Amino acid sequence: FQDYVLNPYLMSEGVKVSPLLVIVGLLAGEQLGGVAGIFLSVPVIAALKIVLSRAWAAQSLGREAR
Repeated sequence: FQDYVLNPYLMSEGVKVSPLLVIVGLLAGEQLGGVAGIFLSVPVIAALKIVLSRAWAAQSLGREAR
């Protein structure tokens, strides 16, 4: 219970990402990089979320300026 429900929930609260996305990211990270992939998956997801949200905001601002 703790490893599959509680930890992803707590990690998702810390980085403001959906708990389901954290679980999927942990599973994908494990498949791609083993233990290192597990440790790096949540920070990578958080960084991608920031980059994509800023790109989306810049794109929407560009549309408003036209």
